[in-house]
Amino acid sequence: MEQELMIKVAGFSGGGWAESGREERGGKEFQGFGGFTESLQISAFRKSGLNREMAENRGSRAPRVTFKPIMIMRLPSTKLTGLILCLSAACAMGQTASITSISPDSAVQGATDQLVTFTVTGAILPPVGATPNSVTIGDISGSSVSYASANTITAIFDFPADEAVGAKDAVVVWYPTDGDTITVGSTGGFTVTAAGDTAPGISSQPASQTVAPGDTVSFSITASGTEPMSYEWFKDDVSLGDATTEPSHTIDAAEAADAGTYVCVVTNDFGSVTSDGAVLTVRELEPGLFVMVDTGQATCYSDTEEITAPGPGDSFAGQDAQYAGAEASYTVSDDGLTVYDNHTGLTWIRSTDTDGDGDIDADDKLTYDEQFSYADARNAESFGGYSDWRVPSIKEVYSLMDFRGMDPSGYEGTDTSGLVPFIDDDVFEFAYGDTDAGERIIDSQYGSTNLYVDGEDLLFGVNFADGRIKGYGLTLFGVDKTFFVMLCRGNESYGVNDFEETGEGTVLDHSTGLMWQQGDSVDGLDWEEALAYAENLELGGYSDWRLPNAKELQAIVDYTRSPGTPDSGAIDAVFTCTPITNDRPVRVTTRCIGPGRPTRTGRMPSGACTSPSDGRWDTPPRTAGRTFTGPAASAAIRRAGVRATTPKRPAGITTAMPRRATTSASTTTCAACAAARKSPRTTRTATA
Repeated sequence: MEQELMIKVAGFSGGGWAESGREERGGKEFQGFGGFTESLQISAFRKSGLNREMAENRGSRAPRVTFKPIMIMRLPSTKLTGLILCLSAACAMGQTASITSISPDSAVQGATDQLVTFTVTGAILPPVGATPNSVTIGDISGSSVSYASANTITAIFDFPADEAVGAKDAVVVWYPTDGDTITVGSTGGFTVTAAGDTAPGISSQPASQTVAPGDTVSFSITASGTEPMSYEWFKDDVSLGDATTEPSHTIDAAEAADAGTYVCVVTNDFGSVTSDGAVLTVRELEPGLFVMVDTGQATCYSDTEEITAPGPGDSFAGQDAQYAGAEASYTVSDDGLTVYDNHTGLTWIRSTDTDGDGDIDADDKLTYDEQFSYADARNAESFGGYSDWRVPSIKEVYSLMDFRGMDPSGYEGTDTSGLVPFIDDDVFEFAYGDTDAGERIIDSQYGSTNLYVDGEDLLFGVNFADGRIKGYGLTLFGVDKTFFVMLCRGNESYGVNDFEETGEGTVLDHSTGLMWQQGDSVDGLDWEEALAYAENLELGGYSDWRLPNAKELQAIVDYTRSPGTPDSGAIDAVFTCTPITNDRPVRVTTRCIGPGRPTRTGRMPSGACTSPSDGRWDTPPRTAGRTFTGPAASAAIRRAGVRATTPKRPAGITTAMPRRATTSASTTTCAACAAARKSPRTTRTATA
């Protein structure tokens, strides 16, 4: 049963306080003012999010006052569902204490150091200077609170970026040491708005880069803020042009003049921000575009064993370990994804983890066709910041060969921790064959673009596990054979020869700076004889000839030519080659002798380390009795250098590695210098 109730409130507590609030209860609005009651107790009174017990106040000294009923409410027979109370004379006069204005009355998500001013009115307020104990907007507390002038309170607020948007209650509370708590408020008087109108911010900075001349360079940033935003790039504090809407700057073909520090200024209607500086380094390559990185060979050998470095005129003098070249030098990118070769100008993807699962195993190997699709995918995602990745040629892959490796052929264990690969595994991420997948330890073949041109279905590849370069069948046991693939980019001139016939029995390769003997020794020579032949050769007015190392000899192989295409050796026609007849099906070992390697067996054709006679490296020769044109004997080259000494690869990512123990220094002139009649060259090692 419901009844109408007229509520009369009597009594006033001197020095009391007024409080107002509003709440939904049982579908009805409830408003009250507290400080005293004579016979009425109100429990669990909620005001602007604050719970307060308003207990019975007896013994009031004020005269009894009876007010007109403000509202008649309906209540159940036993429960008060809603009422409006006015509990002070001040209330009766319309002088309720409250927040009447807030300035500003809104803030954006993420706003910081926001000064908010509250204007309060009412008959019962603490004196000016009595700093409020708390000032809140919603659940956020203000700091640096001040009540320095009548009816004006200030506080500083920080609004979290994830603060819920919408109306917020504002509340100011004093807790005096004696007397009653004083609270004033404004329901929904402050609004938090969604972030939108904000100045620019940069979340991804441009990265420094080191490139070779002719490489494409792209700097980019990631910025946030209210659109539209403009981007203006500067090089060494000089603007590169009008602001654009693109957050990137591209140099199509880098040159020395492009080196410098690049920054981007991002601007919108609400401010601007300047990026970090990105340094562009354009490296000067060695003379010629096709720089030969040295083999790393540091130990001398006879036919059968390791020996101390022979002196001039001694047997086996003049071998690879006694001549210095461009020492391997690499720089790993800041993100660890790519490696720049400081000599060749080639940039490599550092890992062969093609499936991105964090390890390198048989699942990462690709077929000949799949390697090209893999390059397309990496370009589509601009891997490492580049979109011009390509499958390398066999000459490009072979540029990474490091002959300080150890051949594990014949090793029957599975622990590879004591093995040394034929690639710098301090720089590149390398893995031996996946024995868990049934592979051999030596199954670490890397693919290339070069197929055999003489009718056989073979792909030229490099095996960095055992140091071989050879033709591999595209199928194995009836299924497509797979290879590790390490993409490269930059210096598209690498591996492209530029031969000039000098007319003095020599050929100058302008791409490498190496001068070659145009013919050969005519007679077949073993390695000891070939070394002596080159060391004692006088030709074209020069007497500083030497036997080429494996990488130098491979550099003049022409992979478009073969005995069957077009009935020649796999070498440019500018060279004069003595025809030979392969009259016995004997395997010709074409690997360099080195640590952990078997010694040379049989009689080798030209070079002592590798044979360009048929373009098939470390493979059986042609069918017995077939005659073809190829360098049947030693061809010498000219270039400076004597080795220095160091242990195997020092620790660190950026490396410029000197050599281990060899002979004392001597000076020879390089082909390019001799051709120009310049002074002897000083061997230079580029550092990262």
